[in-house]
Amino acid sequence: MEIENGGFTLTTEESGLLFEPYFTQKSKGTGLGLVISKKIVLAHKGQLEWQGDFARKRIKLLITLPLEIS
Repeated sequence: MEIENGGFTLTTEESGLLFEPYFTQKSKGTGLGLVISKKIVLAHKGQLEWQGDFARKRIKLLITLPLEIS
């Protein structure tokens, strides 16, 4: 699954902190959304990665899950 969002305004250095607890750029954010999401995906033996397009100010989250969990 791919989720794309506009308005991506992080610097290259800040983007490395996307999955760090309590990192947020929002005034009312907790910085736990992507951390919790990644833990859920990993618990299902999947992967959660991101791709940033700094020129277009867009970020894409890539969620990969196995077809079957053994």
